[in-house]
Amino acid sequence: PVDLCVLVLRSQEVPGQTVGALVANSRRQVRSFVGCSIMLEKGNYTLIPIGFSHWNTGKHFHLKV
Repeated sequence: PVDLCVLVLRSQEVPGQTVGALVANSRRQVRSFVGCSIMLEKGNYTLIPIGFSHWNTGKHFHLKV
């Protein structure tokens, strides 16, 4: 599990400005997944998943390339 949060932002179609105001967010939770429930108006939105402290989980992963 990781300390996760999801942000929902209104997207703008104005050149040079792609992300607008924060519309909703989930609570930060140390889980394998998070979500939020919201009724959205017609328009464009950007969803941003954020992981906190995931680089310090104490687990070591070995990758073979």
